[in-house]
Formats: sequence, structure tokens, C-alpha cells
Amino acid sequence: MKYTTCVSIAHRSPEAALSQITDVLKSSEYVELRLDYLKSADDMVYLLEEAAPYMNRFICTLRPKSEGGMYDGAESQRIQMLKAISNHRPYLLDVEYSTITRGNLAAELSSNIMVSWHDFEDTPPLDALIHQMNLMADYSNTIKIATLARDAPDTARVLALYAHAKTGSLVAFAMGDAGRHSRLCAMHLGSPFMYVYVGKTVAPGQYSLQDVQTIEEDGLL
Repeated sequence: MKYTTCVSIAHRSPEAALSQITDVLKSSEYVELRLDYLKSADDMVYLLEEAAPYMNRFICTLRPKSEGGMYDGAESQRIQMLKAISNHRPYLLDVEYSTITRGNLAAELSSNIMVSWHDFEDTPPLDALIHQMNLMADYSNTIKIATLARDAPDTARVLALYAHAKTGSLVAFAMGDAGRHSRLCAMHLGSPFMYVYVGKTVAPGQYSLQDVQTIEEDGLL
């Protein structure tokens, strides 16, 4: 099977991100730009302008610390930054469910969005996961749900979401070592892409791009 990959790129400087983008896109369909890792809003603007030719292959993320990210500035500024990113029309703009439900933000964003929800502590019961997914579907056809798995039943519950999905694109997988294989299984169940890394992992349980290429070549899954 050919796996559609999205390499997470997270650098403190826009120059470092730019140097990796051009190389990574030779082997990966998409790149997740972790803009929350940059030092300032000016760095973000510079990176987006310089990387404009690749915008249709970017999933842009500006994750606050409260949601497991690196952005620790004012939330009002982050909202304005999200709107600025949206104006660049990336392939997808990742917006947390807790963010998109505020005010009329969904209508104020001009790009396609992926509504995301993470549980870094546990994996809720399946009915709770389905309920969460259905709430998110009110805001986008592309939904991301990631939970921490401690065992196989946790992983199975997350993957069971694909049988209940009503949206066009569901990206659901389990984080952590116990859920690592769910990232591959999700692709077989309909996920449009899987997050991978090059160099240094950005999220617990990620496969490297090279890992996935080896799996493809050897026909392991």
C-alpha cells in the first residue's frame, strides 16, 4: 500500500523550516507547518510568504500550550494569526475544537479547516468519542481526533470511529507507544494522510518518513 504522508516540521527559525520544506516535499505529499514553534508572528508571516509556492501542500498548525502546543502568547493575538494564516489559503488550517466554537470564527476563516481534538491523558469510551466527532462535524468535513492509548482496547476504540464517520475526511489515531500502529491502520480505514517526522519526532508515537517508506517497500502492512 502507498501511504500518503504529512511530515511535521517544527523549527524555532523560519529559515530552518524553509530549508527542510523543499527537501521533504520531494518525498512526502504534505507538510504540517508547526507555526507555534516559531519565535514571533513576524517569523510566521515571513515563512508563509517565502513558502507560498507550496501552500496547497501545507497543513498549518498554531497550537496553544493549553492544547499541547508551543504558542504561549495572548489568545486574542493567536486568533488574529489564525485569520492571517487562513488568508494564505493552505491545503488545511488546523483549528482546535475549543477554538472554532468561539464566536463566529469559522465564518471568518477563508481557507479549508481541519477541526482537531486531542486527549493527552486517556482514550474516552466509544460513545463519547462518537459524540465529540459529531459535534466537530458541524464545523468542517475534515476532522482530527487523537487520544492517548495505554493498551490495545484504547487503540481499537479510536479506530472504531471510522465505522461511524459521517464526514468526508477523518484523521483519527491513538498517540503513544501503545497506539503507534493505529497511525498505519487508520490509512487502511480511510484516513487521507498520516503524520510522520524527519529528524526529530514532534508527537508521541509518530513514525519517521523513512519508517513508512521501508514498510511500503517491504510490504509489511
